[in-house]
Order: sequence, then structure tokens, then C-alpha cells
Amino acid sequence: GTNVVAFLVRETGLGVEMADNVVGTGIVEMMPYHGLVAVLILITMVCSTLLQHSITGVLLMPLIVAVGIKLQAAETTAILVAIAVPFGMGMPHSSMDNVLSHRTSFLMGRRSAELKGWDWHIAGGWTSVAGGSLVLTLGYQIALMFYKLPPPVWVVKGMTPDALVPKVVVENIKNIQDGRLTWPSGFVNTSAFTQVTAPSFAASLRQRSAPRLRRRRQGGKTTAAG
Repeated sequence: GTNVVAFLVRETGLGVEMADNVVGTGIVEMMPYHGLVAVLILITMVCSTLLQHSITGVLLMPLIVAVGIKLQAAETTAILVAIAVPFGMGMPHSSMDNVLSHRTSFLMGRRSAELKGWDWHIAGGWTSVAGGSLVLTLGYQIALMFYKLPPPVWVVKGMTPDALVPKVVVENIKNIQDGRLTWPSGFVNTSAFTQVTAPSFAASLRQRSAPRLRRRRQGGKTTAAG
């Protein structure tokens, strides 16, 4: 699922459009990279808490990676945000572990052992706060040890990395001549194929449908005569 969404984000141009809109906002331009990572981690933990870890990873991570590529910090952004996904634990359905634990507490037959929503809110809330703080402090410093600090937002604002440009567009540009898309040598020309097969297919269709039309007409005449 993640691979499919990542492919669609790139090939549809959504990654370029969204990254440009996010980076082009005035608030992001004035925000340091550390603050932007904090905002992305906060959004990720909220989504993983309300939705689910797997859904957040499939739908949100490709979009965040696109923003990281735009900022020229794809590795740091992706690693820190991905680590923050499991820290959203404030709901019984946030992860499969929470679902199984919540279900098991009701199967034990002890009313005092049953987990309520408030139990998850308290424990999960503290887990999110502690985990997010750890990622933004120790995790951020470790990431900078392996990956350099990205340039300021105003520097990368007008740039579009090649990793965000749809491959289909790039590959088709060299095949466009006089405003028309020409067929590469390894591809079949479907227009010529259609011109050859369409008449024969139409004739075959008329030949097959003729007996049915005659029977319908004869049946209509018989009904009218009766």
C-alpha cells in the first residue's frame, strides 16, 4: 500500500504541488527545520492516534517524504517522522496491540481489569509526549550526525528536485515532436492497429447481431398480427 501511494504521489504530480504549497507558506519560510520537524511529528502522532498506525504509514508517510525531498532532507525527515508513528497510543484502536489488549481485558471476566477509554487517553498521552520529546531531542541530534542540516527554506523554495518530477512526463518529453507524442520504436502504434482491426470487428459484430435483429423483428410482426 505504501509503495502504491508513493507511486501515485509522484506520478500524479501531487508531491510537487503539495510540497510547493507547504514550503511556500509564510509560516514555514520563517520556521527553522527543527520546528518544521516538530510540526510534522505532531501531525503524525495525532493521525496515528485517531486513525491507526498502519493507515498513517500508508497514507501520510509518502506525503511527508515528498516534503522532505523538497527540503533536501528526505532521510532525516522520513526517519524521525516514521519513528514517531508508533508513539500515537491514546486510543484503543490506535494499533493492533491496543486492540488486542483492550479485547483481552474484557475476556478475563474481571470487571476491575477492564480497560476504559480514559485509561488509554492517560497512558497513551504520556507515551506520545515522552516519545515525541525523545525524537525531537536525542533523535534529532543523532540524525544530524549522519545527515547534514538542510539549507534554509527560502533557498529551496524555487527548486523542484528530480525525485518529485513524474517519470512519465520526463520520459515522454523526448518523444514529443511538433506538439505530438510519437511512438517509441519498441511500442506498438495503436492508431494503426485500430484502423486495421476496427472495420473487421465492426463487420463481425454486424454479422453476429443480424440474426438477433431479424428474430426480434419477426417476433414484433407476429405480435402485431395477433
